Amino acid sequence: MRGPLLALLFALACSRPAGCRGKPPPAVRTARPSTGLAASPSLAAADAPNVLLVSLDTVRADHIGAWGYARDTMPTLDAVAAEGGRFARSWAQAPLTDGTHGSLFSGRYVIHHAKLKQGLRLPDDEWSLAEHFAHHGYRTFGLATSIKFVPEANFGQGFATWELFPDGPKARRSPKVLARLPALTADESAPFFGFVHLFDAHAPYSPPEPHRSAFLDGRSPAISPAKTIDFIQKNRRNKSVPARKRQTLIDLYDGSLRYLDTHIATLMALARSTRRPTIVVFFSDHGEAFGEHGYYGHDNVMWEEVLRVPVVVWAPGRVQAGAVIGVPTQTVDLYPTLSSLAGLPLPAGLDGFDLAPALAGTPGAPLPERRVLVLQDDNDWALVTETADGLVKLVAHLKPRRLRLFDLGADPGERVNAKERLPSVFTALREAFLALGPNRPFRNGEARAPLSDEENEELRALGYMD
Repeated sequence: MRGPLLALLFALACSRPAGCRGKPPPAVRTARPSTGLAASPSLAAADAPNVLLVSLDTVRADHIGAWGYARDTMPTLDAVAAEGGRFARSWAQAPLTDGTHGSLFSGRYVIHHAKLKQGLRLPDDEWSLAEHFAHHGYRTFGLATSIKFVPEANFGQGFATWELFPDGPKARRSPKVLARLPALTADESAPFFGFVHLFDAHAPYSPPEPHRSAFLDGRSPAISPAKTIDFIQKNRRNKSVPARKRQTLIDLYDGSLRYLDTHIATLMALARSTRRPTIVVFFSDHGEAFGEHGYYGHDNVMWEEVLRVPVVVWAPGRVQAGAVIGVPTQTVDLYPTLSSLAGLPLPAGLDGFDLAPALAGTPGAPLPERRVLVLQDDNDWALVTETADGLVKLVAHLKPRRLRLFDLGADPGERVNAKERLPSVFTALREAFLALGPNRPFRNGEARAPLSDEENEELRALGYMD
Protein backbone atom coordinates (compact mmCIF):
# COMPACT_ATOMS: atom_id res chain seq x y z
CA MET A 1 0.00 0.00 0.00
CA ARG A 2 2.97 2.32 0.49
CA GLY A 3 3.37 3.56 -3.09
CA PRO A 4 -0.29 4.40 -3.80
CA LEU A 5 -0.69 6.03 -0.41
CA LEU A 6 2.30 8.28 -0.86
CA ALA A 7 1.21 9.22 -4.36
CA LEU A 8 -2.22 10.19 -3.11
CA LEU A 9 -0.90 12.29 -0.25
CA PHE A 10 1.64 14.02 -2.46
CA ALA A 11 -1.15 14.98 -4.85
CA LEU A 12 -3.22 16.30 -1.95
CA ALA A 13 -0.36 18.33 -0.55
CA CYS A 14 0.64 19.88 -3.85
CA SER A 15 -2.72 20.54 -5.47
CA ARG A 16 -2.83 24.03 -3.93
CA PRO A 17 0.73 24.74 -2.77
CA ALA A 18 1.43 26.71 0.35
CA GLY A 19 2.54 29.74 -1.56
CA CYS A 20 -0.37 30.04 -4.01
CA ARG A 21 -2.70 32.98 -3.54
CA GLY A 22 -5.42 34.78 -5.36
CA LYS A 23 -9.18 34.20 -5.26
CA PRO A 24 -9.99 31.65 -7.93
CA PRO A 25 -12.14 32.84 -10.80
CA PRO A 26 -15.58 31.29 -11.11
CA ALA A 27 -14.14 28.75 -13.55
CA VAL A 28 -15.78 25.46 -12.71
CA ARG A 29 -15.97 21.81 -13.40
CA THR A 30 -19.30 20.47 -14.63
CA ALA A 31 -21.38 18.99 -11.84
CA ARG A 32 -21.66 15.22 -11.93
CA PRO A 33 -24.55 14.39 -14.31
CA SER A 34 -25.71 11.60 -12.01
CA THR A 35 -27.29 14.23 -9.75
CA GLY A 36 -29.95 14.73 -12.40
CA LEU A 37 -29.80 18.50 -11.91
CA ALA A 38 -28.84 21.07 -14.50
CA ALA A 39 -26.13 23.49 -13.46
CA SER A 40 -26.79 27.17 -14.14
CA PRO A 41 -23.74 29.30 -14.98
CA SER A 42 -24.82 32.47 -13.20
CA LEU A 43 -28.39 32.51 -11.89
CA ALA A 44 -30.31 29.97 -9.85
CA ALA A 45 -33.02 28.14 -11.78
CA ALA A 46 -36.66 28.73 -10.89
CA ASP A 47 -36.84 25.32 -9.19
CA ALA A 48 -33.42 25.55 -7.50
CA PRO A 49 -33.58 24.29 -3.91
CA ASN A 50 -32.96 26.26 -0.77
CA VAL A 51 -30.00 25.12 1.31
CA LEU A 52 -29.89 25.28 5.11
CA LEU A 53 -26.53 24.35 6.62
CA VAL A 54 -26.69 23.86 10.39
CA SER A 55 -23.58 23.66 12.58
CA LEU A 56 -24.19 21.81 15.86
CA ASP A 57 -21.27 22.92 17.99
CA THR A 58 -19.60 20.27 20.21
CA VAL A 59 -21.68 17.21 19.22
CA ARG A 60 -19.86 13.87 19.23
CA ALA A 61 -21.31 11.17 17.01
CA ASP A 62 -21.30 8.33 19.52
CA HIS A 63 -23.77 10.19 21.77
CA ILE A 64 -26.53 9.98 19.14
CA GLY A 65 -28.95 7.09 18.68
CA ALA A 66 -28.39 6.80 14.92
CA TRP A 67 -24.72 6.15 15.72
CA GLY A 68 -25.53 3.47 18.29
CA TYR A 69 -25.92 5.42 21.53
CA ALA A 70 -28.25 3.76 24.04
CA ARG A 71 -29.73 7.02 25.34
CA ASP A 72 -32.43 8.80 23.37
CA THR A 73 -30.58 12.12 23.23
CA MET A 74 -31.59 13.43 19.79
CA PRO A 75 -34.78 11.74 18.56
CA THR A 76 -35.49 14.42 15.96
CA LEU A 77 -32.03 14.16 14.42
CA ASP A 78 -32.39 10.36 14.38
CA ALA A 79 -35.66 10.70 12.49
CA VAL A 80 -34.16 13.18 10.02
CA ALA A 81 -31.28 10.77 9.39
CA ALA A 82 -33.78 7.98 8.66
CA GLU A 83 -35.68 10.20 6.21
CA GLY A 84 -32.49 11.43 4.61
CA GLY A 85 -28.91 10.17 4.72
CA ARG A 86 -25.97 10.23 7.09
CA PHE A 87 -22.21 9.95 6.98
CA ALA A 88 -21.64 7.01 9.32
CA ARG A 89 -17.90 7.60 9.80
CA SER A 90 -17.09 11.28 9.57
CA TRP A 91 -14.26 13.30 11.08
CA ALA A 92 -14.14 17.00 11.87
CA GLN A 93 -11.32 18.76 10.08
CA ALA A 94 -9.92 20.04 13.37
CA PRO A 95 -10.60 19.63 17.10
CA LEU A 96 -11.98 23.13 17.44
CA THR A 97 -14.42 25.53 15.82
CA ASP A 98 -11.93 27.66 13.88
CA GLY A 99 -10.18 25.05 11.78
CA THR A 100 -13.27 22.99 10.98
CA HIS A 101 -15.38 25.96 9.91
CA GLY A 102 -12.47 27.31 7.90
CA SER A 103 -12.50 24.03 5.98
CA LEU A 104 -16.28 24.04 5.72
CA PHE A 105 -16.38 27.45 4.08
CA SER A 106 -13.27 27.03 1.91
CA GLY A 107 -13.63 23.35 0.99
CA ARG A 108 -9.93 22.95 1.74
CA TYR A 109 -7.69 21.44 4.37
CA VAL A 110 -6.51 23.49 7.33
CA ILE A 111 -2.97 23.51 5.97
CA HIS A 112 -4.32 25.32 2.91
CA HIS A 113 -6.60 27.95 4.48
CA ALA A 114 -4.68 28.25 7.80
CA LYS A 115 -7.63 29.56 9.84
CA LEU A 116 -6.40 27.69 12.88
CA LYS A 117 -7.47 29.80 15.82
CA GLN A 118 -9.22 32.92 17.01
CA GLY A 119 -6.30 35.21 16.25
CA LEU A 120 -6.36 34.43 12.51
CA ARG A 121 -8.93 35.12 9.80
CA LEU A 122 -10.17 33.08 6.87
CA PRO A 123 -8.14 34.54 3.99
CA ASP A 124 -9.98 36.84 1.61
CA ASP A 125 -8.67 34.92 -1.39
CA GLU A 126 -10.61 31.77 -0.52
CA TRP A 127 -13.62 31.23 -2.84
CA SER A 128 -16.03 30.65 0.00
CA LEU A 129 -19.07 28.39 -0.01
CA ALA A 130 -21.34 31.42 0.45
CA GLU A 131 -19.63 33.25 -2.40
CA HIS A 132 -20.13 30.21 -4.60
CA PHE A 133 -23.87 30.06 -3.93
CA ALA A 134 -24.26 33.84 -4.19
CA HIS A 135 -22.48 33.79 -7.54
CA HIS A 136 -25.16 31.41 -8.78
CA GLY A 137 -28.08 33.57 -7.73
CA TYR A 138 -28.69 32.53 -4.13
CA ARG A 139 -29.65 34.87 -1.32
CA THR A 140 -27.20 34.24 1.52
CA PHE A 141 -27.44 34.71 5.27
CA GLY A 142 -25.59 33.45 8.32
CA LEU A 143 -26.59 33.40 11.99
CA ALA A 144 -24.02 32.39 14.59
CA THR A 145 -24.02 32.02 18.37
CA SER A 146 -20.34 32.03 19.35
CA ILE A 147 -17.66 34.66 19.70
CA LYS A 148 -15.63 32.55 17.26
CA PHE A 149 -17.76 34.04 14.46
CA VAL A 150 -17.01 37.71 14.97
CA PRO A 151 -16.81 39.57 11.62
CA GLU A 152 -13.02 39.90 11.92
CA ALA A 153 -12.70 36.09 11.66
CA ASN A 154 -14.11 36.43 8.11
CA PHE A 155 -16.37 33.38 8.27
CA GLY A 156 -19.07 35.74 6.99
CA GLN A 157 -17.26 36.22 3.67
CA GLY A 158 -19.82 35.96 0.87
CA PHE A 159 -22.90 36.24 3.11
CA ALA A 160 -25.18 39.18 2.36
CA THR A 161 -26.41 39.00 5.95
CA TRP A 162 -24.14 37.90 8.81
CA GLU A 163 -25.47 38.24 12.35
CA LEU A 164 -23.86 37.24 15.61
CA PHE A 165 -25.62 36.44 18.88
CA PRO A 166 -22.76 35.97 21.40
CA ASP A 167 -24.59 37.04 24.54
CA GLY A 168 -22.42 35.24 27.05
CA PRO A 169 -22.06 31.55 27.90
CA LYS A 170 -25.16 31.43 30.11
CA ALA A 171 -27.52 33.16 27.69
CA ARG A 172 -30.10 31.35 25.56
CA ARG A 173 -28.96 32.41 22.12
CA SER A 174 -30.62 29.78 19.93
CA PRO A 175 -34.19 31.08 20.46
CA LYS A 176 -33.03 34.46 19.11
CA VAL A 177 -31.61 32.77 16.01
CA LEU A 178 -34.76 30.73 15.45
CA ALA A 179 -36.91 33.82 15.87
CA ARG A 180 -34.84 35.62 13.21
CA LEU A 181 -35.14 32.89 10.57
CA PRO A 182 -38.73 33.44 9.35
CA ALA A 183 -37.90 36.98 8.22
CA LEU A 184 -34.78 35.81 6.37
CA THR A 185 -36.55 32.95 4.60
CA ALA A 186 -39.89 34.60 3.78
CA ASP A 187 -38.92 35.87 0.32
CA GLU A 188 -39.16 32.84 -1.96
CA SER A 189 -38.52 34.69 -5.22
CA ALA A 190 -34.98 33.31 -5.15
CA PRO A 191 -33.50 30.35 -3.27
CA PHE A 192 -31.59 30.94 -0.07
CA PHE A 193 -28.32 29.56 1.20
CA GLY A 194 -28.46 29.85 4.97
CA PHE A 195 -25.93 28.99 7.66
CA VAL A 196 -27.08 28.53 11.25
CA HIS A 197 -24.76 27.84 14.16
CA LEU A 198 -26.20 26.46 17.42
CA PHE A 199 -24.13 26.42 20.61
CA ASP A 200 -26.39 24.54 23.03
CA ALA A 201 -24.26 21.39 23.42
CA HIS A 202 -21.16 23.40 24.36
CA ALA A 203 -20.27 23.82 28.03
CA PRO A 204 -21.66 24.97 30.36
CA TYR A 205 -24.03 22.00 30.18
CA SER A 206 -26.89 23.95 31.66
CA PRO A 207 -30.00 23.51 29.47
CA PRO A 208 -33.42 24.47 30.82
CA GLU A 209 -35.63 21.87 32.43
CA PRO A 210 -36.85 19.26 31.73
CA HIS A 211 -33.73 18.66 29.61
CA ARG A 212 -31.22 19.38 32.38
CA SER A 213 -32.51 16.49 34.48
CA ALA A 214 -33.45 14.20 31.61
CA PHE A 215 -30.57 11.79 32.18
CA LEU A 216 -29.75 12.33 35.85
CA ASP A 217 -32.25 9.59 36.83
CA GLY A 218 -33.37 11.58 39.85
CA ARG A 219 -29.84 12.11 41.16
CA SER A 220 -28.56 15.48 42.25
CA PRO A 221 -25.71 16.60 39.98
CA ALA A 222 -22.26 16.21 41.52
CA ILE A 223 -21.23 19.42 39.73
CA SER A 224 -23.39 22.52 39.42
CA PRO A 225 -24.44 22.83 35.75
CA ALA A 226 -23.42 26.49 35.77
CA LYS A 227 -19.92 25.52 36.99
CA THR A 228 -19.11 22.86 34.40
CA ILE A 229 -16.82 25.15 32.41
CA ASP A 230 -14.81 25.99 35.54
CA PHE A 231 -14.62 22.29 36.39
CA ILE A 232 -13.39 21.35 32.91
CA GLN A 233 -10.77 24.09 32.95
CA LYS A 234 -9.42 22.95 36.31
CA ASN A 235 -9.43 19.28 35.32
CA ARG A 236 -8.48 19.53 31.65
CA ARG A 237 -5.83 16.79 32.00
CA ASN A 238 -6.83 14.97 35.13
CA LYS A 239 -6.99 11.16 35.14
CA SER A 240 -8.34 11.10 38.69
CA VAL A 241 -11.71 12.84 38.34
CA PRO A 242 -14.19 10.95 40.57
CA ALA A 243 -16.52 8.67 38.61
CA ARG A 244 -19.65 10.42 39.94
CA LYS A 245 -18.46 13.82 38.72
CA ARG A 246 -17.48 12.43 35.35
CA GLN A 247 -20.93 10.84 35.04
CA THR A 248 -22.56 14.13 35.96
CA LEU A 249 -20.74 15.84 33.09
CA ILE A 250 -21.98 13.16 30.69
CA ASP A 251 -25.55 13.32 32.03
CA LEU A 252 -25.69 17.10 31.71
CA TYR A 253 -24.09 16.99 28.25
CA ASP A 254 -26.67 14.47 27.08
CA GLY A 255 -29.39 16.74 28.46
CA SER A 256 -27.90 19.58 26.44
CA LEU A 257 -28.14 17.40 23.34
CA ARG A 258 -31.81 16.76 24.09
CA TYR A 259 -32.39 20.51 24.35
CA LEU A 260 -30.48 21.11 21.12
CA ASP A 261 -32.70 18.54 19.45
CA THR A 262 -35.77 20.70 20.13
CA HIS A 263 -34.20 23.42 17.97
CA ILE A 264 -33.61 20.87 15.21
CA ALA A 265 -37.34 20.17 15.30
CA THR A 266 -38.03 23.88 14.81
CA LEU A 267 -35.62 24.09 11.89
CA MET A 268 -37.14 21.05 10.24
CA ALA A 269 -40.63 22.50 10.60
CA LEU A 270 -39.38 25.59 8.76
CA ALA A 271 -37.75 23.48 6.03
CA ARG A 272 -40.90 21.45 5.49
CA SER A 273 -43.04 24.60 5.24
CA THR A 274 -41.15 26.23 2.35
CA ARG A 275 -42.76 26.10 -1.09
CA ARG A 276 -39.35 25.68 -2.69
CA PRO A 277 -37.58 22.34 -2.00
CA THR A 278 -35.06 22.70 0.82
CA ILE A 279 -31.84 20.78 1.45
CA VAL A 280 -30.92 20.62 5.14
CA VAL A 281 -27.52 19.51 6.46
CA PHE A 282 -26.68 19.03 10.13
CA PHE A 283 -23.03 18.60 11.07
CA SER A 284 -20.74 19.22 14.02
CA ASP A 285 -17.40 21.01 14.18
CA HIS A 286 -15.92 18.73 16.89
CA GLY A 287 -16.92 16.45 19.73
CA GLU A 288 -16.17 16.55 23.45
CA ALA A 289 -13.96 14.42 25.69
CA PHE A 290 -15.08 13.10 29.07
CA GLY A 291 -11.89 11.64 30.45
CA GLU A 292 -11.51 8.78 27.98
CA HIS A 293 -7.82 9.63 27.77
CA GLY A 294 -7.57 11.67 30.95
CA TYR A 295 -8.69 14.74 29.05
CA TYR A 296 -11.87 16.85 29.30
CA GLY A 297 -13.33 19.23 26.72
CA HIS A 298 -11.81 19.77 23.27
CA ASP A 299 -8.96 21.59 21.49
CA ASN A 300 -5.32 20.53 21.09
CA VAL A 301 -6.00 16.77 21.10
CA MET A 302 -6.72 14.38 18.23
CA TRP A 303 -8.64 11.63 20.03
CA GLU A 304 -11.68 10.08 18.35
CA GLU A 305 -14.08 11.39 21.00
CA VAL A 306 -13.12 14.92 19.88
CA LEU A 307 -12.90 14.32 16.13
CA ARG A 308 -15.73 11.90 15.24
CA VAL A 309 -18.85 13.89 14.42
CA PRO A 310 -22.32 13.38 12.93
CA VAL A 311 -23.35 14.51 9.45
CA VAL A 312 -26.99 14.23 8.35
CA VAL A 313 -28.28 15.29 4.92
CA TRP A 314 -32.02 15.68 4.31
CA ALA A 315 -33.20 16.41 0.77
CA PRO A 316 -36.33 14.57 -0.41
CA GLY A 317 -35.99 13.64 -4.08
CA ARG A 318 -32.25 14.23 -3.98
CA VAL A 319 -31.15 12.00 -1.09
CA GLN A 320 -32.41 8.45 -0.81
CA ALA A 321 -34.19 7.83 2.48
CA GLY A 322 -31.99 5.85 4.83
CA ALA A 323 -28.82 6.36 2.77
CA VAL A 324 -25.67 5.63 4.73
CA ILE A 325 -22.22 6.65 3.50
CA GLY A 326 -19.95 4.08 5.11
CA VAL A 327 -16.56 5.18 3.80
CA PRO A 328 -14.55 7.66 5.88
CA THR A 329 -15.63 11.25 5.22
CA GLN A 330 -14.60 14.67 6.49
CA THR A 331 -15.82 18.25 6.73
CA VAL A 332 -14.31 19.37 3.41
CA ASP A 333 -16.68 16.96 1.63
CA LEU A 334 -19.64 19.21 2.41
CA TYR A 335 -18.65 22.00 -0.01
CA PRO A 336 -18.71 19.83 -3.17
CA THR A 337 -21.59 17.67 -1.95
CA LEU A 338 -23.86 20.62 -1.20
CA SER A 339 -22.97 22.31 -4.48
CA SER A 340 -23.73 19.15 -6.42
CA LEU A 341 -27.01 18.50 -4.58
CA ALA A 342 -28.11 22.03 -5.50
CA GLY A 343 -27.14 21.48 -9.14
CA LEU A 344 -24.24 23.91 -9.08
CA PRO A 345 -20.95 23.27 -10.87
CA LEU A 346 -17.95 22.66 -8.65
CA PRO A 347 -15.13 25.19 -8.39
CA ALA A 348 -11.61 23.98 -8.95
CA GLY A 349 -9.17 23.32 -6.13
CA LEU A 350 -11.44 21.71 -3.55
CA ASP A 351 -9.98 19.08 -1.22
CA GLY A 352 -13.31 17.35 -0.60
CA PHE A 353 -15.24 14.67 -2.47
CA ASP A 354 -18.70 15.00 -4.05
CA LEU A 355 -20.92 12.48 -2.25
CA ALA A 356 -24.22 13.63 -3.81
CA PRO A 357 -24.47 10.69 -6.25
CA ALA A 358 -23.91 8.19 -3.43
CA LEU A 359 -26.51 9.93 -1.26
CA ALA A 360 -28.97 9.73 -4.15
CA GLY A 361 -28.45 5.98 -4.36
CA THR A 362 -27.08 6.18 -7.89
CA PRO A 363 -25.88 2.70 -8.95
CA GLY A 364 -22.11 2.63 -9.22
CA ALA A 365 -21.74 6.07 -7.65
CA PRO A 366 -18.07 6.80 -6.97
CA LEU A 367 -16.86 6.75 -3.39
CA PRO A 368 -13.58 8.04 -1.94
CA GLU A 369 -12.28 4.63 -0.92
CA ARG A 370 -8.80 4.23 0.55
CA ARG A 371 -8.16 7.96 0.55
CA VAL A 372 -6.41 9.72 3.44
CA LEU A 373 -8.20 12.21 5.66
CA VAL A 374 -6.00 15.08 6.84
CA LEU A 375 -7.01 16.51 10.22
CA GLN A 376 -5.07 19.29 11.88
CA ASP A 377 -4.59 21.63 14.78
CA ASP A 378 -1.63 24.01 15.00
CA ASN A 379 0.63 21.52 16.80
CA ASP A 380 -1.19 18.23 16.21
CA TRP A 381 -2.13 16.33 13.08
CA ALA A 382 -3.97 13.12 12.31
CA LEU A 383 -4.06 11.10 9.11
CA VAL A 384 -6.90 8.57 8.85
CA THR A 385 -7.23 5.97 6.12
CA GLU A 386 -8.70 2.56 5.42
CA THR A 387 -6.08 0.01 4.43
CA ALA A 388 -6.00 -3.73 3.84
CA ASP A 389 -5.27 -3.92 7.57
CA GLY A 390 -8.42 -1.96 8.46
CA LEU A 391 -9.02 1.62 9.61
CA VAL A 392 -5.84 3.23 10.91
CA LYS A 393 -4.89 6.63 12.23
CA LEU A 394 -1.50 8.29 12.50
CA VAL A 395 -1.35 10.99 15.19
CA ALA A 396 1.55 13.41 14.99
CA HIS A 397 2.53 15.88 17.70
CA LEU A 398 4.99 18.44 16.30
CA LYS A 399 6.68 19.95 19.36
CA PRO A 400 8.12 17.77 20.70
CA ARG A 401 7.93 15.43 17.67
CA ARG A 402 5.98 12.29 18.48
CA LEU A 403 4.20 9.94 16.07
CA ARG A 404 1.78 7.19 17.05
CA LEU A 405 -0.27 4.74 15.00
CA PHE A 406 -3.66 3.43 16.12
CA ASP A 407 -5.53 0.49 14.66
CA LEU A 408 -9.04 1.87 15.05
CA GLY A 409 -10.67 -1.42 14.12
CA ALA A 410 -8.90 -3.53 16.73
CA ASP A 411 -8.34 -0.68 19.19
CA PRO A 412 -11.17 1.90 18.91
CA GLY A 413 -10.20 3.38 22.28
CA GLU A 414 -6.73 4.31 20.94
CA ARG A 415 -4.85 2.63 23.77
CA VAL A 416 -1.99 0.83 22.01
CA ASN A 417 0.59 2.28 19.65
CA ALA A 418 0.49 -0.14 16.68
CA LYS A 419 3.56 1.10 14.83
CA GLU A 420 5.57 -1.99 15.76
CA ARG A 421 2.76 -4.37 14.78
CA LEU A 422 2.02 -2.55 11.50
CA PRO A 423 5.45 -1.22 10.50
CA SER A 424 4.76 -0.81 6.77
CA VAL A 425 1.56 1.10 7.44
CA PHE A 426 3.33 3.32 9.96
CA THR A 427 6.21 4.03 7.58
CA ALA A 428 3.92 4.89 4.68
CA LEU A 429 1.77 7.23 6.74
CA ARG A 430 4.80 8.86 8.34
CA GLU A 431 6.30 9.61 4.95
CA ALA A 432 2.93 10.81 3.68
CA PHE A 433 2.69 13.13 6.67
CA LEU A 434 6.15 14.53 6.01
CA ALA A 435 5.24 15.04 2.34
CA LEU A 436 2.46 17.37 3.45
CA GLY A 437 5.12 19.75 4.77
CA PRO A 438 4.12 20.09 8.42
CA ASN A 439 7.20 22.17 9.21
CA ARG A 440 6.80 24.74 6.45
CA PRO A 441 5.18 28.12 7.11
CA PHE A 442 1.48 28.29 6.47
CA ARG A 443 0.49 29.76 3.12
CA ASN A 444 -0.84 32.89 4.77
CA GLY A 445 -0.18 34.91 7.86
CA GLU A 446 -3.40 36.85 7.84
CA ALA A 447 -3.86 37.92 11.42
CA ARG A 448 -7.11 39.60 12.37
CA ALA A 449 -7.38 42.69 14.52
CA PRO A 450 -6.37 42.16 18.15
CA LEU A 451 -9.09 40.65 20.31
CA SER A 452 -11.14 43.19 22.21
CA ASP A 453 -11.49 43.04 25.97
CA GLU A 454 -15.07 41.80 25.51
CA GLU A 455 -13.97 39.01 23.17
CA ASN A 456 -11.22 37.91 25.55
CA GLU A 457 -13.76 37.87 28.36
CA GLU A 458 -16.16 35.75 26.32
CA LEU A 459 -13.43 33.29 25.32
CA ARG A 460 -12.29 33.02 28.90
CA ALA A 461 -15.87 32.37 30.04
CA LEU A 462 -16.18 29.59 27.46
CA GLY A 463 -13.02 27.87 28.68
CA TYR A 464 -10.76 28.78 25.75
CA MET A 465 -8.36 30.90 27.78
CA ASP A 466 -6.82 30.34 31.19
